[in-house]
Amino acid sequence: MSPAQSVALRSTWQAEALLKQVTADPGRVARGSLGLSDAGKRARLIWRALRSGV
Repeated sequence: MSPAQSVALRSTWQAEALLKQVTADPGRVARGSLGLSDAGKRARLIWRALRSGV
């Protein structure tokens, strides 16, 4: 994995979950209520790292 790919992967690890929230309820953007729990963030980051072989 190139350094640029690694940076891109690290910067997008929350995107899928956040986009699902927006799709389910677009009003969350205006209300500023998008976000992930700390446990969810950690679990997603660990899962991504394991899948990418980091």
